[in-house]
Amino acid sequence: MTLEELMGFNGQPVTEEQLEEIRECDLVDDIDDIGLSPMYPELHWYIITLTNRQEINVFA
Repeated sequence: MTLEELMGFNGQPVTEEQLEEIRECDLVDDIDDIGLSPMYPELHWYIITLTNRQEINVFA
């Protein structure tokens, strides 16, 4: 997965399969599960820190 692909997920709901692909990506340094999302109450909010120290938010 490229940096551009990862950035395209920012602020978006993702499937469990996409979240797993994100977890396995070499550009990902850390993933924090923040808990239930206020925007998508049925989904968890994840803050993903990339190796370049940028962060993206996804919901799964």
